[in-house]
Amino acid sequence: MRLRQMNLRFIINYFERKYKERAERDKVIRLISKWVKFQNEFPKDVKSLTKFSGVNENIYELILHNDDTTPIDYVMFVLEGCFEMEVDSASQKALTACNEGSCVIANKLDKNSAEYLAIYLKGHANSRGYPLIWEAKYT
Repeated sequence: MRLRQMNLRFIINYFERKYKERAERDKVIRLISKWVKFQNEFPKDVKSLTKFSGVNENIYELILHNDDTTPIDYVMFVLEGCFEMEVDSASQKALTACNEGSCVIANKLDKNSAEYLAIYLKGHANSRGYPLIWEAKYT
């Protein structure tokens, strides 16, 4: 429970730094409540697939491709929620995908995990109206 409170305090500070003006304070509150609502949205079985399970000869990467319509806040939400990344590393990966066109989000995955994550995350984005593209690529 303490970890969850620390994460919430960190998110509040992040959004307060992002929206410094008092006029946008209600926007901060809405974004925080949205984050809290969807914090546990990704099931534990999906989160467990993002971890390296051992030595495997078929190693795949999960690649995020950039598009012009998906907001960076949603991409960071997915990276923080599903891959349990810190805010700094999630924003770094999101900006890399935005600037270079694609970015490796997870490596050292087996084929089934990589393909399942790509399909699951693409469906998650499509259910919210975003055409975010995920690819499982053999390395």
